Amino acid sequence: TNIQFDLPSDCEVQILIYDIKGALVDEIVNGNMKAGYHQIKWDGSQQASGMYFIHMVADNGNFIKITKMMLVK
Repeated sequence: TNIQFDLPSDCEVQILIYDIKGALVDEIVNGNMKAGYHQIKWDGSQQASGMYFIHMVADNGNFIKITKMMLVK
């Protein structure tokens, strides 16, 4: 699965994947990233089919986004 996002400026970014129960499944990014377009791959091959949530926090918490993702095998 490809996760795409843009950053307007250099900032700390954290991207986490949660399952439908709210349990943390994977931490994809946790650190400083440069401004611009980014595409990150998440390998969900070890996870069960179902709904997952992508939780992204950037710019010291000034930007928070949660997106639903369906994993189908």
